[in-house]
Amino acid sequence: MTDTDLMPNNLMHFILSRLEVVVGKNGTNTVLKYADMGRLVDNYPPSDFNMVEPMDTLYTIVRALMDIYGENGYLALIRGVGTQTFNAMIRELPWFFEVEDGALDDLSPKKKFILL
Repeated sequence: MTDTDLMPNNLMHFILSRLEVVVGKNGTNTVLKYADMGRLVDNYPPSDFNMVEPMDTLYTIVRALMDIYGENGYLALIRGVGTQTFNAMIRELPWFFEVEDGALDDLSPKKKFILL
């Protein structure tokens, strides 16, 4: 397996923890069990930059979401999880996006809403 087939642990951690925000803990556990990813139930990867988690894991989870929630339902979930993940990452890892720490604090509520 090459590095292009792997993703950082913290990305999977962010995605799973934000999926939990959107569908709840039981919903996330159901999706993981359906996807045959029981190893991730209550055991999300650590939030580090080690390239360990295979990209296939993410693809399998997305396919499970599609099977469970249908084509239209999973699209709404993916959008919600993606937005939640981006917002969490920009708050917790601003340097990753080359945003200075605290740079978003001075934005007006309207501009912050548009950005986040």
